[in-house]
Amino acid sequence: MSVVDLTYITDVCSGNRESIKELIDIFLEQINEYTLAFTNAYNDKQWLELARLAHRAKSSMSSFGMDKLADDLKTLELVCKHLRLIQLQQLTDDDSRHDAAALLRELAGYPIERREIVSQNLSDDCVRAFIDEFKQQSQLAADELKNMTL
Repeated sequence: MSVVDLTYITDVCSGNRESIKELIDIFLEQINEYTLAFTNAYNDKQWLELARLAHRAKSSMSSFGMDKLADDLKTLELVCKHLRLIQLQQLTDDDSRHDAAALLRELAGYPIERREIVSQNLSDDCVRAFIDEFKQQSQLAADELKNMTL
């Protein structure tokens, strides 16, 4: 079973094999960059940076037909934003309170189903599991793409 689906990429490139290959090469570079950046942000408990990375990676995974992983990255993004909210709520300065209020408003705008999923995954262990899943799935995708004949 394929991990990636090149339908979107093929459509965007109008079937041009060179363009498709170029996008695949960029994607493969991004996988390595995201893997390192996810690990560093997680180790430093930089939740907002991790949320930003997950948001960017989500688009790449979606473009390559990895919709389940893209959905997991959306959850990771929101979990990390919520963890950042918890950090901010523990601080007492005005800037932190202002940032916390803005983040709370943003998170409240998501559908209740998504917020429930976030609340069920609100821990360091779950964040680590999402990152590990990203690493595993993206490595499978990379292996598949490297062996693909265009």
